[in-house]
Amino acid sequence: TLYDNFQKRYLDFFPIIKLTSTVKELYNQSPILFWTIMLTSSLSSTTPELYLALSDLIKIKIMQKCWLDTPRSAYIIQALLILSCWPLPSQKIMDDCSYRFLGFAKNLSMQLGLHRGAFMWEFSRTQTMLNKNEQNNEQINNEQIKNDNELWRTRTWIAIFIQEQMWSSLLGLPNTSKVDFLVKKALRSDERRVGKE
Repeated sequence: TLYDNFQKRYLDFFPIIKLTSTVKELYNQSPILFWTIMLTSSLSSTTPELYLALSDLIKIKIMQKCWLDTPRSAYIIQALLILSCWPLPSQKIMDDCSYRFLGFAKNLSMQLGLHRGAFMWEFSRTQTMLNKNEQNNEQINNEQIKNDNELWRTRTWIAIFIQEQMWSSLLGLPNTSKVDFLVKKALRSDERRVGKE
């Protein structure tokens, strides 16, 4: 299936999401993230028809969801990041929506406090959960769930930093993301991991 294909071929290159055990759960969590994963997975299809059809659908869904409603969801941010990593088809690089998707993901992330790591709670009284057994917009009391959510949100913020570095260089634009505490912390943990190998 496309879902399994995404896990095998794409997720390791951009590990920002914790996939659910079933496709139905993923769709229930976020239809936009579901369709984004299906689109990305169809990149490796031998025929481009599915990819082209899904890319038109995704473009419409993203425009409706992100520009007409203002989503407050880490899932939407993750979908936007996947679309910036594996861009929708376009004729010219200046017509590519990836940099716009990335900017929107960054703004939403800051509104949700993803750039604050453990202090993201300062930005909202409630948080969108990233575990299948949780109800959206409940206070998180379980420490393990809290740490798991912090891990995935931190990965999402670091992915924004990396994608912005890449896209601003590619387009010749100034980079607006600075190396912050979360990025430094991730670099230090990578250095320690490499030192042990």
